[in-house]
Amino acid sequence: MFDNVFQTVGGSWFKCWVWAWWDIARPPQPPPFPVRFRFTVSGVTAPGTDFVVATPEEQYMEVPGEVPADVTFRCDAQTFVLLAYGRLSPASARATGLLTAEGHQAWAEMFLRGYSGG
Repeated sequence: MFDNVFQTVGGSWFKCWVWAWWDIARPPQPPPFPVRFRFTVSGVTAPGTDFVVATPEEQYMEVPGEVPADVTFRCDAQTFVLLAYGRLSPASARATGLLTAEGHQAWAEMFLRGYSGG
């Protein structure tokens, strides 16, 4: 059911999300560039997306590959769609366990604070 929704909203939602977080503040002692944020969504066949900050001036998205992520966000398809449309805040999703983050937690917090939804 959510495969079609994920594929339909994925492109436009990620474009909106990207503009919301490209200028995120950096943690006091960030890992060296590049920094890779990965979204893994269960319940869909889409491969997910990596948001990569190569330098402070160069950012891009790509399909996840062999390069490990600095932060991996995990959620189900319903949570992904609710986040995409701003119906659920990242803070609420994390507090209730609907969205998890593995890896560099300071980067995860910075990334999620930069997103406003919708």
